[in-house]
Amino acid sequence: MNFDIKVIVDTREKDLSYIGEVDKRRRQDGTKIIEVEVKTCTPLNCKKSTSDITFEYKIDGGDWNKTSLAIEVKKGMDLVQSLSTVSKRDRLIREVQRAIDADLDFYFIGDTDVGKLVADLKKLEGNPRNKIRRGSYINFLDQYLKFNNTLVEMGFPEGIIICSDLWFIIRRLIKKHIKEKKLLTKVK
Repeated sequence: MNFDIKVIVDTREKDLSYIGEVDKRRRQDGTKIIEVEVKTCTPLNCKKSTSDITFEYKIDGGDWNKTSLAIEVKKGMDLVQSLSTVSKRDRLIREVQRAIDADLDFYFIGDTDVGKLVADLKKLEGNPRNKIRRGSYINFLDQYLKFNNTLVEMGFPEGIIICSDLWFIIRRLIKKHIKEKKLLTKVK
């Protein structure tokens, strides 16, 4: 049995440097990531773009099937910018709500530790060329904690997952989804 996986990355993603090499080997369970495709990311039961990453699968050369996995990716200062204004935070919360409404397995991942982001903001604060207000790191930390609590309250106990190797965590989340949804056992 061949279980082929196509990782879908949303067209809004500008920096794809975190997508690593596609391993050409087939695993013992028959799974193999065969390609990464950039297109509008609409997981199962979604009409609008929801999240940055999902995946589709096909079995033994059949048709591609959508899945209910949705991964939102924030890299470096992108997380700071996404939480910096009320409108941007509200957009993220609406995206999370769409994931809940569509019954998606939703994960929010970032590649930079919060402590490093706060330290970077403190450094930028002292530079007169930057338009960063004094104390902005305190505001960011408050908004980060508030958003993390919102995720937990909305039913995502992991909150924001921080991992320096995003490609590794994406592959692990795909594997976890396949196992939890018993996608491999549906073919036997």
